[in-house]
Amino acid sequence: MNFYEYLFVVLSLPLIIFLILLLFSNWRLWKKADLTILKAKIFLDESFMKNNFLMFSIMGIIIGLSIGFHIIIEMIELIDMEIPDGIYPVVKLLYYVGLIISFICLSVMGVFWRNILQKENKINTIYRQLVSSEASCL
Repeated sequence: MNFYEYLFVVLSLPLIIFLILLLFSNWRLWKKADLTILKAKIFLDESFMKNNFLMFSIMGIIIGLSIGFHIIIEMIELIDMEIPDGIYPVVKLLYYVGLIISFICLSVMGVFWRNILQKENKINTIYRQLVSSEASCL
């Protein structure tokens, strides 16, 4: 394992743990949310749509580039290609940086979703409290 691989592991482990915790938290919030209202809110919230599309686009481009860099690395290693000394480490570094950036974009998207799910659950809780207090008054 070289320096870039160690750096990738050190940087990606906390992100992966964060993503797993965020996934379970969002899943729990998703189960509580009223999906019909949530769908409408997502499409009416222009900033959420822009941010979500931007993160998804950046992540798609970076993952595509990372796959391209990975294929270049595999070709170089497979055919024992003679390349200048400085190119191979740069390609490998770009590959690992691309993966870290895609993890970060995925984390940001998860936080966007968590924020909108939390807002929806707060509104649902207030609505349920109002309905139950009105029912008890009758």
